[in-house]
Amino acid sequence: MLERTVREKTAVENELDKLYAENAARNADEPVQSTPPAIEQLASRVQTAERERDEAQTKRDSVVNQIARNDLLYVIVSSLN
Repeated sequence: MLERTVREKTAVENELDKLYAENAARNADEPVQSTPPAIEQLASRVQTAERERDEAQTKRDSVVNQIARNDLLYVIVSSLN
């Protein structure tokens, strides 16, 4: 899940960079106007992918910590027997 969200974020960032470059090339001499809806949607997707990545990393860290605690508990219990 973590790898999928990182890939999605990268893909969206690449697409966003491409749209910015295209928009800049077309409007080089024009004053900056409002952000095109496509860019806003991609920016939203980037934020969603980043949030999902952070949630997946937190969940992974929690599972790793729980496994470490269980392993430590097993070692303690084994040493008592």
